[in-house]
Amino acid sequence: MSIAPLHRLAVVLLVPLLGGCAISLPFRDLSDGRPPTGATRVVALTYAELDGAKRGSFDQASAEVVRSLAQQPGVVGYKLRREPLGDAVWTMTVWEDEAARAAFVRSPVHMAAIQSGAGAIRQGRFARVEVPADEAPLSWRRALAVLDSAEARY
Repeated sequence: MSIAPLHRLAVVLLVPLLGGCAISLPFRDLSDGRPPTGATRVVALTYAELDGAKRGSFDQASAEVVRSLAQQPGVVGYKLRREPLGDAVWTMTVWEDEAARAAFVRSPVHMAAIQSGAGAIRQGRFARVEVPADEAPLSWRRALAVLDSAEARY
């Protein structure tokens, strides 16, 4: 048997197995060892199903946002999740308080990302939840449950 048929066989066997899988990056703590300023944290969650043909604009916009996070006042950290063979992406950002999260949402880098990346999103959900500081970040299991119950969709 040549390599090409083996390669096709591997793809046929692996794609169904990996199609529903997601890769999660570990939490990136951006607090620089600062002591907690409050007893709670605001966790902002997003889910987006992307149009594969337009995914590049979303990826570029997301990369700009991620690069900017370390300079955002009140950010605690973030983690990301993505289907390697699918079109689903998730984000989780943790904030010291709601004012810091809201300021980030209105920031130029976030507004530019929305403008340039929104066309790649077929559907999505977002949620935010306030949790005790020692519960942040959420596990992905808990975050997905929060997103599944979220009414806010785009």
